[in-house]
Amino acid sequence: MGSKHIGPSGLFSAQNGILLKDSVRSFFDLFLVSVSPDHGHKIVCFTQDLEQVGGRVLSSTTRLAQNQNLTVSDDILRWHFHQCSLTNMKGTGQRMWDLSTSEDDSIDTLLDDPDAAEIIDVDMRNRLGPYVEVDGVD
Repeated sequence: MGSKHIGPSGLFSAQNGILLKDSVRSFFDLFLVSVSPDHGHKIVCFTQDLEQVGGRVLSSTTRLAQNQNLTVSDDILRWHFHQCSLTNMKGTGQRMWDLSTSEDDSIDTLLDDPDAAEIIDVDMRNRLGPYVEVDGVD
């Protein structure tokens, strides 16, 4: 099994993501940069485009694999783009993640758990499930 393999279940795991330059990742996490899967996978900037990525198209290596488990999820990109739009156009999208840590931080407690990956995976599936379309299910 290669590092790109998501698994036989076909579920996208929280451990998988897009490799981004650090400054672009920060903008992505803050809902200031996104990818629109419905507009040719173009990168959209919701702030001053200091990295000059706006209007570029996401690399075909991330989206044209025959095995859907090896590609970026259009459903997740669509969800992220929607949150960017809400955050920047209406003023509020999903709540921002609290990335601060402290000595009694619950994320540290969670990460110390031997089943942390599975717990995070289930939580992400529960949160993002409504945004993911499954073929053959109405």
